[in-house]
Parts: sequence; C-alpha cells; structure tokens
Amino acid sequence: EREVQGTEQADVITEDQQALQERLAEAYEELPLNDLDNPDVRRAYEELAAEVLEQYDALPIKVDIFDGKGQPYAKGKKVSSAKMRQDILHNNHLFIFGTEADSFGPKGVVYDNHPLLADSGRTDENGKPMVFNDLLRAVHDYYAHSIKVTTFGPKGEEAAWATHMEMTKSPWARWALTSETRGQNSWVNFRKEVKGVPLRDRDFSEQKV
Repeated sequence: EREVQGTEQADVITEDQQALQERLAEAYEELPLNDLDNPDVRRAYEELAAEVLEQYDALPIKVDIFDGKGQPYAKGKKVSSAKMRQDILHNNHLFIFGTEADSFGPKGVVYDNHPLLADSGRTDENGKPMVFNDLLRAVHDYYAHSIKVTTFGPKGEEAAWATHMEMTKSPWARWALTSETRGQNSWVNFRKEVKGVPLRDRDFSEQKV
C-alpha cells in the first residue's frame, strides 16, 4: 500500500561516498556482538521482523530455501544478481539460503530469543519452516535488488539498502535494517584493510545486534 520509487545504483563510488562508508565500517566494527538486553535494540529487531513479515506476505513469487551445493545464482566465481532476476522474472521463483541458528553470527555467541531467529509461521515452496531472517533475505533480494536493478557488489548493496529503507515504515525497523544491510556491506567492502583484496577472499561480517 505504498509507492516505492527505488534508488538507482551509482555508476562510481565517489571519494565522499568512500569516506562515508569507511566511517560506517568503523562504526559497525565498534558495535557489541550481542546487545539484545538493550530494550531499544530488541524493539528495533522485533519491529523489523513485523515489517519483514508484511513485506514477505506481499511477495508474488515462489521462494525456495536452497539446499544444494555452491551458489544457486553462480556465474563463474561470482554470484550474479542478473541470474537471480532472470529466475524471478521468467520462473516466478527465488532461491535463498536458509538460516542456521547455530551459525547465525560469530562463533561462540549465542543469541537468546533473537527476533530474527523466531519461527515466522511461513514455509517455503517445499514446506520448509522459515524463520524471520529467511523472510528478510527473500524480501531484500526481491524488492531491494529488483525494484531497481542493483548488483550484489558495494555500489548495488548501497542502493538496495536505500530502496529497502524507502519501503520500511517503522523508524525502529529501519535502525535494525541498516545494521543488517548497510552496516554489513560497509564492513565487508569499505574497511581500509580490504583495499585491493578480491571480494572472494574477504571475510563475511559478524552479526551485530
């Protein structure tokens, strides 16, 4: 029930954008690994879960939790957002990776009653139960990367974050969504120590909540 224009992917990363996302990466690094005892943080994730459920229920496609080897949308050694969009447009279908509670976040950190790890009450096309984090992956790939054509790289993820923010109503949910998308993208792609390191050789970000 909202008109979303979406954000175009930038052609280049300017010096100002580079500096901003380097600062975002530093801020993300400084976040606690688990701050769910903070009532503001918990509320942010609870409201994100509620909005993601609403967004997921509006999806007009079939969603499958991928249980094969490798990447469902691989193109050589990269993951192709174009192949994902082809699957959406031509097959009315989307693969996502399922969330494993024991590997959600960094090793040794256990999230007690995490809102994104709760059962969403939804199942994928094959009847597999989905937690809220699965719904987040589906709606982010479908809406944020497809309303406007955006890649899975640093430029595309920044535009995808902006599009997903536009369609998210709650300011609390936007807070959590920013950590889950823009924060992680900045950490993976804009830390000063990853300059010149191929994306395939970079670490994934640790979950910060």
